Amino acid sequence: MIYIANFPLRKVIRPHLEQMAKETKLTASMAIMRGSRIIVVDRIQNLNLDILMQSMGINAPIYSTSVGKLFLASMPEEEREEILDRAVFTKYTERTIVNRQILKEHLEAVQKNNYAIDQGETYENLNCLAAPIKDEKGKVMAAINLMGSASVIKPEALFEMAGYLKEKALFISRQIGYRSDLW
Repeated sequence: MIYIANFPLRKVIRPHLEQMAKETKLTASMAIMRGSRIIVVDRIQNLNLDILMQSMGINAPIYSTSVGKLFLASMPEEEREEILDRAVFTKYTERTIVNRQILKEHLEAVQKNNYAIDQGETYENLNCLAAPIKDEKGKVMAAINLMGSASVIKPEALFEMAGYLKEKALFISRQIGYRSDLW
């Protein structure tokens, strides 16, 4: 928790998370990858769900979260395969992808679209959308995401916000040194 509280990018990204949460009325988060796990570094809460309060700073699965899929899709294939070889695929909900071939197909879509989704794969009725934060070399170093329960926002409406989220991610990436116009 000390590492998370002092994470250097948190100061840069937090105002954007606050703005995103205010504009969308959804929960906005930032996460990083350490080893083969996803760690939520910051979150602006707009959902009254205990599961989200408990997950701040806690490791999240890499294969069933929007942020995790984003990191998997961005890494070299050899590294991705090593992580997936070590993964214990747990079926958290009926929608959790535990088949590697189907996961690979999802990761191809993430690479093509430059965003990732989680349609109730980690928590029932919780849909998430993530976009990458890239460093000056174009490497994904963090991710931001929006999440909402099915009772608050339909999955299709959330996923239509992909352009908005990608614009925010590009703006933040440029703040920290990313210079490419190609996204």
